Amino acid sequence: MLRIIQKMPIRDLMNDNPLTLGPSTGLHRALGLLLDHHVVGAPVVSKHNQLIGFVSEQDILRELWANDFEFNINHCIGDIMREEIVTVSPSETIDELAAYMVFDPNKLFESKTSNPNRMPGNFDDDLVQAQVTRPKLYPVVENGFVLGTIDRQTLLRAFHRLAAQIEGQRAAENA
Repeated sequence: MLRIIQKMPIRDLMNDNPLTLGPSTGLHRALGLLLDHHVVGAPVVSKHNQLIGFVSEQDILRELWANDFEFNINHCIGDIMREEIVTVSPSETIDELAAYMVFDPNKLFESKTSNPNRMPGNFDDDLVQAQVTRPKLYPVVENGFVLGTIDRQTLLRAFHRLAAQIEGQRAAENA
């Protein structure tokens, strides 16, 4: 399965018709759209579909909390969107994205490089120590334009589907 995943580009799994928001979209409307589309966030794009920001449920919740849970009709997504955004390329592979989502390679391998006398540890323990909290959803961008989005659940569905196919093939071979 690893060989398949290492070759599969994000382009093959991404949602190529994602929810996008404009900077002038009101907070109440944006929250409704996120909920209706069952997504945790959305790219904010210009009229020409160029990525200019990103907004998440967390961003909206933080804004609501800061305003005593009142929707300010004058506040728009452009007021709260994040402009520093982690994006992925459609040609990146899903194994690269999965690794990025779950661990920091510098933390995972730092103990070996910073202390060469360190006794080898349990890989599972090292992996837990290297875990990170990163976004669940990423805009797929090429030349500044949003082509789609990909999220953690899409990756997990793909892994599940591939595992089921492999199990089915093994069962057929053993029958």
